[in-house]
Amino acid sequence: MPLLPVRTSTRWVLVAVFVAIGVVAALVGNGWTVLGMALGAAGQVASLVHERRKAVQGPTTT
Repeated sequence: MPLLPVRTSTRWVLVAVFVAIGVVAALVGNGWTVLGMALGAAGQVASLVHERRKAVQGPTTT
């Protein structure tokens, strides 16, 4: 199985940044910002999971 591309690590960093911003926003007390950051982080995770599943299935020719 080939190793995952380096950019996968970058996605994890982006997720961590979104979560960190969400935590800071929660401490400040802005609920809408927390909701937005949570949705952003969830989107990043969903994208990462989708890419991993594609990588496990193997290369597809389009």
